[in-house]
Amino acid sequence: MDFKHCDSVGETYLQHGKFAVSVGLRLIISGLSIVIHGVLPFLQIPDKLNLESTTFFLIGANKNREDKKRSVNEKTI
Repeated sequence: MDFKHCDSVGETYLQHGKFAVSVGLRLIISGLSIVIHGVLPFLQIPDKLNLESTTFFLIGANKNREDKKRSVNEKTI
């Protein structure tokens, strides 16, 4: 296993797992709600799971990780 990846983004193995699982579950749940809406269009997609909200979630999660990674890299310089 390559634990250097976790170090390079400034996370422990558990923190990295929590992040990956939370993003993955959010995408799965959002995707399922969109598929259900496609089959049953009278069921509305919850605002928290629509494409716009999910996109903002991903952008925010990525920005937080990039900021953390940048901070770790600055400490090693």
